[in-house]
This record gives sequence, C-alpha cells and structure tokens, in this order.
Amino acid sequence: MKKFLLCCLACLMLTGCTQTKPDVSSDVPDTLGSQLVNQFQKHAKEESDPMEIAQKIVADDLAEISLDAESVEPGWLNGFDENVTGFTKGVMIAPVIGSIPYVSYVFETDDPEALVEELDEKHNMRWNICTEAEEKVSSIYENLVYYAMVPGEEDE
Repeated sequence: MKKFLLCCLACLMLTGCTQTKPDVSSDVPDTLGSQLVNQFQKHAKEESDPMEIAQKIVADDLAEISLDAESVEPGWLNGFDENVTGFTKGVMIAPVIGSIPYVSYVFETDDPEALVEELDEKHNMRWNICTEAEEKVSSIYENLVYYAMVPGEEDE
C-alpha cells in the first residue's frame, strides 16, 4: 500500500511539474501610449484633418482625464525645449488641468519622417516643472504624424 501511495504521489508531482504555464504576455495590458497610437491609426484612416482626428482621440477618453484640442502654429510647443517648425497644420491635445504629464499632437506635414526626427531631438519629458511624462510614442500615417508624451501606468 505504501509503494502504491508513493507511486501516486510521484505521478502527481511529475504531472504538476510538467504543466505548462499560461501565457502571461496576453494578460499584460497595453500602455496608454500604444492605445493612443492605435486610436490615431484608426481615426487617420477615416479622417485627413488633424483637428477631426484630435477631437476623436479626445472623445475616446483613453487617458481618463479631461482633454481639450486646440490648433497650434509652428514655433514653441508644450513639451519641447526648442521651436518645432516641420509641419503645416497642427493640433495639441492637452489636459484641462495643467499639472498632468500628458501632451499629444496631430500634425500634417510634407515630410513625416523628418518631423518625427525633429520632435525626438527637441522633446522634453519634464516640460512641466511639477511632473514628468514616462512614455513617448509617435506614429505616422501618410502625411500625418501623431506624437505623445504621457504618464506611466502607475501615474494614471
């Protein structure tokens, strides 16, 4: 009887050790930045006007904060240390409360790759003296560029 129980116990232990673990990567949520990029891509396929796209991103409420969209001109932009000039049309999406480390833009440009390069060189994740963004994302769709600096998961 003891040998039988030991055999059963050994089988149980062996079975427990060989079970496959569930795929945890599918349980990991997307970051806010990646979700915003996905929304930009979706809306850019439907609209070509930066303001229309920005308003749809605001309406999606992925950031779960009150956002507003406003047109911007080439020059100094929130989130950058130097003037940004490589676009013809631009819209800033920013929180109504200024202390939240979130800012994103939808730009129309003749050279999207060059604009992303310019933005990467000039961005400042700590543009707001009280807070700092933790994730920077960009995306290109035809002649449109989406660029965002947003809080990390623990900041939301």
